[in-house]
Formats: sequence, structure tokens, C-alpha cells
Amino acid sequence: MKQKVLSLFLSLALLCSSAPFSASAADETAPTDEASKSGIKLGLSDGDVVYFAGKDEPMAWRVLDAVKANTGDENGVFLLSDSTLYNEGDVFQNPDGYLGLQTGYKAFFEKYFSSPYDTAALAVTTSDEAYTYSSSITMNGELSNDTVFALSIAEAQTLSAEERAIGSMWWLRSMQPQTVIPLPYLIKNAVFSQVESNGRIASSGASIATNVYLRPAVNLKKSALSVTFGEKEGALLLPLDTSASDGKFSAYEDTGEYMLCMKDENTSLLNAYTLGHPKTEARVFIDTSLMTAGENDYVSFLLMKADGTISHFARFKMEKGSGYFLLTLPTDVDLQNDSLYAFHETVNGAFSSLISEPKKLCLTHVDGTYANLSERSHRVTCALCGSLYDRPHVFTVDKKSYTDETHTERCSLCGYEREVRHALHCTYSDDYNHILSCADCNYKLSDYHAFSFTKETEVEGLFDGICVCGKENGISAKAGTLPDTLAVPRAIYKNGSTLIGEGAEYTSGAKEALFDPQSGGAIFETVPRDDRYRFLAGFNTVSENCLYGITLRNGKEMHEGEADFSIPTALLLEGLDPSSKTYETVAQIPLEGFVNRTAGEEYSFLFGQNIKKYSSYRLSFTGNTKYLLCGNISFLSRSAAQPTFALSGVIVSEKSDCIAPYEDYTCTLLSRMGHPAASDVSVLYGDEIYDNCVYDEASGKLTLPAENRPEKKEFTIRASAGDDTILVGKFLNRLTFDGADEARFGVDYVGTFTDSDGKKRFVPQKGDDCIVTVGGVPFTDYTLVDGVLTIPGKYIVADITVTAYEAGSIKKDSSAVCLSELGSIPRYFDSLSEAKGYLDKSGATLTLLRDIAEEVSFDRYRLTIDLGGFKWEKSYSRNSTPILNVTGSAKVTLRNGTFSNIMDVYPLLTASATVVIEKDIVLRSFPSCTGEGDKLFAFLLQKGAVLTVKGAVLQSLSLNNAYTDHYHATAKVENGATVVVEENGRVHSLVLEPSAKAVLTEGNIFDFLVRLGDEPVDYFDCLAEGSVFTNTDKDYFLSYLQGKSAGLLFVPDPGIITKQPQDARVYLGSSAVLSVTASGNDLLYQWSKNGEIIEGATESRYTVPASDTPHTDTYTCSIYSDGYLLRSREAKITFACRHGVFDSYGVCSACGETVLAEISDDNGWTRYTDIDELMSAENALSSGKVTLIGDVSAQFMSFRGADTTLDLNRHTLSAKEISVYGNLTIRNGTVNAEIASGDFTGGFLTIEDGTYSHVSVTPGHALLKSGTFAFIKDPYSEFDSYLPEGYGYRLIESRTFPDLSDGGLSALENVEIMPLPYRFVSVPADAVLSVGETKTLEVEIERSDIYSYAPLTYQWSEAAAVSYGRYGVHYETTPIEGATDASFAIPTDIPSGTQKTYACTVSCAGYERTVYATFSFGVGTPVIEDADLRLRAEGVSGEFRINSAGNDCIAVFMLYKDNVLCGVKYLPLSATDFHRIITEQDFGEYWHCDAVRVTVIKDFSSLMPFTKDITVTPQ
Repeated sequence: MKQKVLSLFLSLALLCSSAPFSASAADETAPTDEASKSGIKLGLSDGDVVYFAGKDEPMAWRVLDAVKANTGDENGVFLLSDSTLYNEGDVFQNPDGYLGLQTGYKAFFEKYFSSPYDTAALAVTTSDEAYTYSSSITMNGELSNDTVFALSIAEAQTLSAEERAIGSMWWLRSMQPQTVIPLPYLIKNAVFSQVESNGRIASSGASIATNVYLRPAVNLKKSALSVTFGEKEGALLLPLDTSASDGKFSAYEDTGEYMLCMKDENTSLLNAYTLGHPKTEARVFIDTSLMTAGENDYVSFLLMKADGTISHFARFKMEKGSGYFLLTLPTDVDLQNDSLYAFHETVNGAFSSLISEPKKLCLTHVDGTYANLSERSHRVTCALCGSLYDRPHVFTVDKKSYTDETHTERCSLCGYEREVRHALHCTYSDDYNHILSCADCNYKLSDYHAFSFTKETEVEGLFDGICVCGKENGISAKAGTLPDTLAVPRAIYKNGSTLIGEGAEYTSGAKEALFDPQSGGAIFETVPRDDRYRFLAGFNTVSENCLYGITLRNGKEMHEGEADFSIPTALLLEGLDPSSKTYETVAQIPLEGFVNRTAGEEYSFLFGQNIKKYSSYRLSFTGNTKYLLCGNISFLSRSAAQPTFALSGVIVSEKSDCIAPYEDYTCTLLSRMGHPAASDVSVLYGDEIYDNCVYDEASGKLTLPAENRPEKKEFTIRASAGDDTILVGKFLNRLTFDGADEARFGVDYVGTFTDSDGKKRFVPQKGDDCIVTVGGVPFTDYTLVDGVLTIPGKYIVADITVTAYEAGSIKKDSSAVCLSELGSIPRYFDSLSEAKGYLDKSGATLTLLRDIAEEVSFDRYRLTIDLGGFKWEKSYSRNSTPILNVTGSAKVTLRNGTFSNIMDVYPLLTASATVVIEKDIVLRSFPSCTGEGDKLFAFLLQKGAVLTVKGAVLQSLSLNNAYTDHYHATAKVENGATVVVEENGRVHSLVLEPSAKAVLTEGNIFDFLVRLGDEPVDYFDCLAEGSVFTNTDKDYFLSYLQGKSAGLLFVPDPGIITKQPQDARVYLGSSAVLSVTASGNDLLYQWSKNGEIIEGATESRYTVPASDTPHTDTYTCSIYSDGYLLRSREAKITFACRHGVFDSYGVCSACGETVLAEISDDNGWTRYTDIDELMSAENALSSGKVTLIGDVSAQFMSFRGADTTLDLNRHTLSAKEISVYGNLTIRNGTVNAEIASGDFTGGFLTIEDGTYSHVSVTPGHALLKSGTFAFIKDPYSEFDSYLPEGYGYRLIESRTFPDLSDGGLSALENVEIMPLPYRFVSVPADAVLSVGETKTLEVEIERSDIYSYAPLTYQWSEAAAVSYGRYGVHYETTPIEGATDASFAIPTDIPSGTQKTYACTVSCAGYERTVYATFSFGVGTPVIEDADLRLRAEGVSGEFRINSAGNDCIAVFMLYKDNVLCGVKYLPLSATDFHRIITEQDFGEYWHCDAVRVTVIKDFSSLMPFTKDITVTPQ
């Protein structure tokens, strides 16, 4: 700002000094020396020169009294203009004496004190004491409500001569009256005193002068200037030039000249706080009372030292009424002792700024209150500024609060508690127990050893059982079978066949056999024992046996994944001591973690201690569920073995279990002709003949006596019989059979059928479908299961024939049903039940071929039962079993025939699934009852059922006419079931349970429709949308509304209601008007409220009375129109409290409900306490603002408003998911939810600031201006597309900006959006250079002022391409030593034909980016690289890479199909296409071709190839 000509006086000391004005006594002292050094200060001091008011430029004023006005009024301060150069340089002539002087000053005030300065001036009135200049001259003067005025002689004398001498003469208000003149003339022509140009006060002067000027004085109101900074109060004085503070903190030297700021009474800071914990930067949120920001609106900040010195000042242009600002703090800031203040400033150029009352911001937050936020952190409210920030919990262990599994950890700050599993340590106690103790709390437990098979042994795959405390249990385990050194000692049988022992303790539901050889396992229903379920079985051995192990083989059906079934968690084997008669533990085997549920898996366990012989054992199974699932178990012993058989034409029967000590081993040998000859039977021991055996040829019995038998187990029994080959003849119809053409005696003959579709669906069944003969005689002892035919080997004694047909392919006289499927032949079965067994997909039709009388259930598939004109009828079976039962996912359609019951068969049909009855069905039900209370229904619809009567007639005729109440209705519809009547369907009568549904579209209920219970049926609830009742009687209008009618006829709505009643939201104390418009000549109306008829409400309009309590009512209008009867839509009238006043917790003072948010638009504002109502209102917004009143939690939220601003108002919004379907702008708070805005929603999300846990976006659907984000997801990896220009993502932890140009990232974590420290203005470009050419590369950078404190560095490197991807070329760089400036000169000695890439990496404040430029030194030969034509099905698009090597040339692509050229594509290449990646978009679709041939030519005129052709075949 231009200096004033008299500024040389500003440094002069005043004759009289005064302290700056202040509200506290402590501030009524002169500022300290340190404080006076700053060019910014709070509070006026005598002698200060301040700039204030003015016209084209501000005026300079000297503070004469900083404590009070010239009248002594302590509400003002006294200032004197520092110049007389006003009135465009003209002197002030005073033709009218005192009144003229007063007029001159008033004119001056109006000219130079425009708004807002005029209101700051304090008008004063005073009479000066007479001043005797000399013994003969007396001067006096006065002020009368004057704002700007001349000094008196006494006031002028307080100035030094130098301060008075300003180079020109100026008027004083003291005057010398001319007493000889009458009084009026005296005042007009009084002689005024003056100050001469040398500063001398003249005792008298002329009343009219041509060279005397005005030098105005003024009193300013303290209230117009004073603002409060902490404990200090006063006027804020800023430097005259503050441009250095735009966008950053600056310090200023004290010049003695200041801009005097005025207090702004119209603008205030509503909220101001720092986010997080400042270090070198402070992120600040400011919310002002402004709705929008103007050209002159700024937010300003200053730093005040502990001694009151204002050290730094910064100001930021406001873009809107609130926002976030990033302050780079000075390096000498003292976070603990300095104070940071913010205020709104209206900047008026060189003139005085208007400033709001400031707010203090925390440089160091002080934790105040704590509130739990999540499992990991709590929310802290700063005790000083009220800012909210998150800190991790500080957990301590409550050593006395624990269970067997967990102990309690409690946050010492917020009290949040969590249960944490014990960190258990296990120590050995004794042979039976160990001690479990928690390292963190006082928990201790003595527990039994818990063994698991984890200790490796020398045998591969064999593990010893060991407890976590180190105790071993002497048991080893292996997944699989054990070596041959162990064998099965014997199978334990009872009565020669059933495998089980004596003395078993079964529960009532257990199987008779412990192990079922057919199923490969057993399921036991167990009973609780202690804390688990247990099954106990006992068995005896023939002689004492020592068991060394158990082999467990899982059963065939292990019920994978079904929680009701569990495999044993442990096995306990015990032996009965004959002397003590008590059971002793042989082995306790843990199975958890070792045995899985895979069917057929085997596991072996060896016992290494406590081995003893017993003749009686028992086995306990322990599990976790009622149903214990097990497989086959074999007991192992070293003292027993099985012989090996080598047989040809011979089979074995009735053999001993094993070769056991002290027992003879016997077996019986059979051949096709009886028994093999003795000469064909022998026994080997090892490789030698064993003679100590007896064979009886007549019986076929072979005996190995126990006496003198070697202990080793290597016995082989050999036997043979003559030619045992049998021929097999096969006669097949539409079948395939893989059985051999020959069979052999003693070997089971096995073959498998497949049907004509190559499946097993229609393979033959045993009986009529498959006939087997042996030696020409029918044979029936074969098995045929799932298409597998098995003829036992012992019956194969003659030639065999097999004759077979596809199931159902033979139509017999007994056939009752034909199964038809699209694309398949008809198949015939004797019953519906049999045909049902062959259904394996939806769409089949079952057609009756004769009358049937069976009961069938369907639980899956969509099918049609065509009765074929026959009867499906059953009679005289007094039970409640239905003829047809439809459940599960089935959908059954009945048509074309009679479906009925006679006499006591009831019900006819039950359903909990979908049933459709078409119009060509005759349905008859004739229930009979002999006593009251029998509930007979033809149709019983259970929960989940949907019965559609599609044009059919459903009737139920009671044969007991004496009892005809509604219990003889046609159908009973239970809760959760639905009956639909359409296409003129007719139903005799219906009974509905309270929540059952009827949907009446078109048809007739010709007797009654009632609902069980006290409530009458609401006919309109049953009426389908778009249907109306017809043929109604006007006189019975109310009877219909009350559910009292004999018969109902319903048809499609002809469009009677032309205008429906609408929903309305009404504030308490107001009423609402509902209206409906209907067509017709004879009209009746009846309004209902919440289903109850409103007495007297019989017009088309109804006024809803006002209410003083919040609630919602539902209104409908029933209408009679020319025989039609219908009801309007439901209109909801919601009476809501306006919630005008609420406390700090959002609780409304009127209704007590918690206010969640406010919606405001051009129509005003509405506040909501219900999240669903809030979202419904937002969805209807065309343009508006949603402001949270407090923290809000919801499940799922969808924002659909066309233009909605969500102001979080410093609160937290928590939800599982927030979907953006409209245009949504979010600001000022925290969102803990996944916010989704993208292709799938079609909305657009703008985030202005705040903290967010999860944001999912896609390009074109979001703009992220500022904020902190825990997680940002973009499946397209185009994160930079969401940022404003000049902004980037900064990692919060490392404070660096990640480089996202390579793509590939689908998510960013823990980032904040910040201005970038710099941008590239210009960078080097690829080029072709002459060899030896001088070339200097240069990058030009534009820095951001925010990061001016941070160093900016350059590093030039040589770069080598290492890979090529979707986002361009990837390089490895080698730094060039000393190349650290913005420019770099390329060496001139690079050989011709060389290509080099240079890179420049620029770093500043964690932002590092590299630019590359490639140069060809001279011209080389083009190269075709990386040809790859993988198909798009692999997720990769085919591409080539071509290096033009400094040539302007053309790439040619020739596409071939069957060795014939089918297409040619040309692509021009420039000389700098050094890494040109060419894709399908360049050379066309290729996947239909056999090959693509590529070459590069110079131009079309020469067609000379530059390169060797490359041919690529699509893979």
C-alpha cells in the first residue's frame, strides 16, 4: 500500500503514552519488547499508526488515547488523522465561523466514513474548559454530538511540536469570541485558533482563511473493534501488506503501521477444530454461518506465543461456507505452548478487514470423554475444543474375571470389555492329569491328559500319541493299514452270523449288530454320559486273546457335513479281569483331529503298554451328538493270521475266522461238480508242501490241526477242478450290458446295464424286466441293484441266459400310468408310485391308462398328471391319509378327469407346495360324518401351499345334511398357505386360518368364505389386485364390508376408481383431507381407518381430524358402483412431531423421540426420527440437504435423490452398506459403511471431506475431493479418475503418494486425499536425433505453495525396458551421477543405430514421479516383438509390439483362413513409435483366422519390407 507522505513521524515518541484498551487489567500494560517485534498485534497502543476508513485509499490515523475517548468515555479510543491532505487538496475556508467548521467536518464524515466505518465512530458532546493563552486572550470551544471534529488547544498541546508540524496549517476548535458583536454574529465570526506549519499553536486567527486545512480527530467504539483471543481482548492489527500469507503461514516485522480490523457482527464460526494430532501439518475443519462463500470471504489463522506475541498469520480463500484446510505449520511452532486461532475475514483489499470472533484450535488435543466406537478403538472428545478423534483401546486384563475358555480385557479409558481366549500353558501333573494355566490371568484347571497323534516315529506315517504337556499314552496311529506282521485274530460272531458280543448295553434305538457288513458301518442312537454321548458294546473271544491294536474303516455313508451325525471322538477298549470281575483299560484312543469323515478311509492304532490277555472285552464309543456314526472295526493280534488261497474252479465256504493258537483251522472246498479231488488239493508252508493236514474228498473239508503246527503264518491252500467255463447268452431291448460272454464256477458273474441314454435311469429291475436262466431253468437268486447284475459264483454250474428290457418300455395289461418326457419314448408302469420313482427332472407328464385308487406324494419336480378321462378315486377308508400329497419343491398340475373321494376318505388332497387344478377336472368330495366336531375338508392347504383353481369347480357335498356348518367346507387354508381362484374358477366354500391368504381374480365362491377365530374375513384382502366384486346388492353394502355374504362373484376391474387417495405426512395439530374419485351412476362410499369402519364417513372426501400424538393410520374407501364393489388403495396418514426443539442428544422436547436427521429444500425443513422414513423422503428429493443431528446407525441405505447433500455435521453414520443411485454429496463427518457408487447403481458420489471406512466406485460415478479413507475399491484400477486436478492419494502411515500409473491395484488402504506437491509443466518428448547432435533435456515444474517448506530434488537416470503391460512400459533405471538438476545434456558420443531412454525422477514431500523419453540416434531397422495371439476366452487380448527404430513406416497385417488370405489391415507408424503396442483394435478380429502374417514396409510406393515376416497362429 502506498506510504503516506508524513510517515516519517510514525517512529517519533509521543509526549504522552497510553496502554492499549483491554477487557482485563492484565492487558492494560504496554506490550512486552518481544510482543512489539511482531508486525501483527492484538490491542491498540498510544502512538500506533493505523489505517482505517477513507475513499480511494485508506486513511492513516495516530492513536492519541488507546484507553478512552477524548471525553473520558472508556467505551471509545481517541485517534487523530496523520495528514491534512483531504478535500482533494483544497484548503478549508470557514466563512461561517464555528458552525461552518462543524459543517465541514460533517461533510468530511459523509465522504470518507462510508459503511461499515460510519457505525464504528462514537458521537461525543463536550464543552471545553476555557483556555487562557495569555493574560489577555481566552479561548474555548465545544462538541455537540460530533463524530469527526477538530482538536482543542488543550488536546493539541498533548502532541509534541514535531507531531503537530505536518507541513501545513490546520484548524483547532478553540475560538476567541468578539464580544462587541451580538451573540449570533459572534459565533459565526469567531476567531479560531490554528496550528501553524511549524507546529506552533496560534492564539488567534481569522474566521476566514485560505490556507488552513482540516485535520480530523475521531473516537472509535471499542465494541466495533474488539475481539477475544483466549484471555486477551482487543483490536486486531494486521500488516498493511498480507499477501505473503495467502495459503501459508508468514511472519512479519513490526513497521509501526497497521491495518485496523473491524469486528464482524454478521458472520460467525459455528465449528472449528483440528483433525487428528498436528505435527508439521494441521488439518482443520471450519464451518461458518455463511451458506455460500463470496469473492471476499476468507478463513484466517494466527499463531500466538505464550507471552501474547502473534508470530504468524495465514489466510485461505473460501470456496463454500465450510471446508477443510491444510496448514503447514512453521518449523519453530511449539505444539504444547503456542495457541492456534481461526476466524472468518472479509478482505476489502487495502481497507480494513471485517473479522469474526475467533475460535481457538487445538495444536495438542487433551483427551476428555471417551465413547466406545469399535472392537479396536474408541472415540475421544477433546476436552479443549470438542473435536472427535479415534484412539486404540488400552486394554488391561481383569485377572479375576474369567471362565473356562476366556478372560475379560477392559479398556482402561472407555471401559469397553471383550472376552479373550486364554493363552494356556500346560504342565505335567501326574499320570492322569496336567495343569492348564493362563499366562495373563489367574485361571488354572487340572484336566485329564488330552492325547493327539503328533509325535513322529522311525516308521514313516506312524505317530505316537502324546499330550501337550509331554505325557505319552503308549498308543501309535497310522492313517491306513498296518504291516502284515499284525493280522485279524478273529471276527466275533453271535449265533454264527451276527457280529456282536455278549453283555452289550444298547439303547432302545441301536442296531442289533455292532457292525453291519452290508452297509459298511453303523449308526448308533446314543444316550448322554457325562458331558458327551456314549455307546457301549461287549463281546467275548473263544479263548483268551491279547489285542495289540484296532483297525477302523469308515462306513460307506458318512453323512458328510450333517451336524446330527458324528464320528466317534474317542474309543475305549476294556478287558474283564476274571479274578476281580472288573473291567481294566486296554487302550483309550483319541480320534479327534486324526479321523475324518471320508467314506472308506482306514486308520490303524497300536497299543504299546498294558498288554494282557482277556476272554471278555467291551468297547465304548464317545461322540458329540445323539447319532454316533461308525464303520467296521477289526481287532489286531500278533498270534493270529489268515491263510492265502490259490483256487481255480473251486470256492471256499464255512472257513474258520483265522489261524489261531490252540485251535484247528478248517474250511470246506466246493467245485462245480461237488468237491475237488484229493489230488488237486495241497497246503504250502512257505514254499514247501505241508503234510500235517487232513482233506476229506467226500465232504470237501480241509483241516490244519493245531497240534505241532508251526507258529509262523505263511500257509497257502491250493485247490483246482477241471474246465469251469460257462457260456452266457444276452438278449437286450434298448439296453447296453458290459457283462462277459463267459462265466466261471466259483467266481461271481457281474455285469452292468445302461439305458438307451447311456445312463442308469431306466435300467431293468429284477422281475419282468430281467429274466435269468441257468441250464435252461429260471434262476432268481441273482441280485440286480442300480443296473448291476450279480450271479453268485457257487450257482454257476450250467449255461446262462440273460433277457432284459428298459424299465417301463413294455406296455402291459396291468399298466396304469404312462410317463411322457420331451425327447423320450413313452414308458408304462403299474402305478403312479412306480412311475414317480423314475422322475429325475421337471416337465414330465403322467397320464392315466385306467382308473386308479392309490395314495401318492410328490416332493420335487414340476409335473402334470393327466387323468386321461379316467377316475382317480378312493372310497371307504376312514383315515386322514390324502389321495394326493404335494410337498417340498414340487409343482403338480391336475387335468382331464375325475378326482374324487367317496364316503369316509378325507382329505382328498393335502399340500404344502404348488398345485394347479385346471378347468377340465371334475372334483367331487363326499365326506360323511356321524358326530359334531369332525372337521372334514376335501382340500387341506398347509403352510407353503399355493393352490390355483384355474377354471375348475371345487365342491364338497356333505352326506350328513343335519350338520352343515363350515367344517364341511371344500378347502381349509392354514396359516402360511394361499388359494388362488382365476379364469372363472368356482369354489363351493373356503375356511381361512388367521394369516392364510386367498387371491380372488376371476370366479365365484358360491357358498361361504370365512376365517377361523373371532375376526370376520375381509373380502377385500382376498381380492386380487385389478379385480372387483360384481353382482352385489346395494342394500347389503355394509354386510359385504363386515364379511357377511352368502356367495361372492369377482371379475377384472373395469376401471371404476379414476383417482386414488394419497399418503400424507401431517404435523401434530393439523388435519388432512382424503379424497377418491369413482365412475358410475349409483355410488356409495364408506371410509375405514385401520380396517375399522368410520361412522358417518360416507362421502368421496373425508377430513382426518388433527392429532397431538405421533402415529400413522391407514385409510381406505370402499365403493359401491352399479353393482360393483371394490376398495381403494391404502392411504397412510402419518402424524409427526415437527421436532422444533431438541437437546444436545437429539431428544425432542415435545415428543421425547430421538431426532436422527433433518431434510431441507426449497420448501423448508423436516426432521425425522425413523431411518426408513428419512430414506423414503430422501429418495423423493429433487434437490435438498440431509443433515445429521447425531450419530446414526442403519443396516442398508439407498440414496436415490436427484441432487442430495449429506451433511454429517461432525457425526458418524454407520451401516452395512450405502448404495448411491442418485447424485450424492457427503461432507463433514465419519462414515463407517461400504459406500457403493458405480455401474451397478448408476449414481454419482461426491465426497468433499470426512473420514470413510470403505468406498466402492467405478469410473464416471464418483469425485473424491478430500477426506481420509480406510479402503477404496475400484475393479477397473482407475483411481486417479476420481480426483480433482492437482490432487493425489497420500498414504497416512508413510506420508507418501503411491504411483498408480501401472494399474493392477483394485483397492487402496489407509489414504488421504491431498494437494500434490508439484505438477509437470513440460517434459522431454521422444525424438530421433542425429549422431553427435547436442540435446539438453529439461523438465519444468510448478510447485504447490502448501509444500514450499519441503525440498524439491531431481535425479536423471538411464532406463531399460523390462516389461510391457496394459498400462505401458515398465523400466529399470540406473541413476546418472551428478545429474541432479532440472536439465540434463545428452552425451554426444552415442553410436548410430542406438536407442536410449532417459528418465527424470522428481521428489518432493513424499511425492515422487518419473518421466521417460526415448531417443533414436540415427535410423535403425524396425523390429516386431512379443507377438502373442491368445484367445480372449483366456482373459487376454492378442497383441504385437513394434519398434519403428526412427522410421516413418507402415505395419501390414495379413489374416489367413484355410491358407487363403481373408483380410489385410494397414497401420501407419511414426518415427518415435519405439514401444508401440498393437492390439486387436488396430488389426481387427483374429480369432476366426488360422494365422496372422505381419510385416513392416517403408511406404506404399515401394512396398519394400523393412523386416522379416512373422506369422502367428491364434492359440
